Amino acid sequence: FMTNSVINSWGFELNATPSVTNGGDDGGLYNCFYPQGRDFFHSDLTSISIGTEHNYCNNMSGTQHYEFTDSQVQAIRIRFNPQSNLEPGYDSLSFSRDHSPDGLIRNFNSGSVSDFTIQGSSFYLTFFSDGSVTTWGFELEAIPLLEGYEEEE
Repeated sequence: FMTNSVINSWGFELNATPSVTNGGDDGGLYNCFYPQGRDFFHSDLTSISIGTEHNYCNNMSGTQHYEFTDSQVQAIRIRFNPQSNLEPGYDSLSFSRDHSPDGLIRNFNSGSVSDFTIQGSSFYLTFFSDGSVTTWGFELEAIPLLEGYEEEE
């Protein structure tokens, strides 16, 4: 599902041991989330691989920003690995345009996730897990779509 070229273009290894732990003042994502960091500005037209460890950690909460900086990018296709799932009703994954309530694009908190398209060249991803049950987590590719793209069914 994931390609080494995408991971290598960011300079991260999926199995790298992060130096920041979950649940702290750092935003809480970095122990069980890749790639690590808060803002990702991607200048080429390859996809970005994003995900959690499998199973993900308890008490995770944080937001990361992703942006394709090439002006040709008109939209972003979010394509999930079919194994992706969250603890229904307790853990959530949301996508937004910004940090305002009006910026929400899609929220997943029923356990399952589904592919969709984001208009524009950037998004914020927020992941939250409570302190009890964890599941496989999620793995997705954010695929840049250029002018003239066709929406998938």
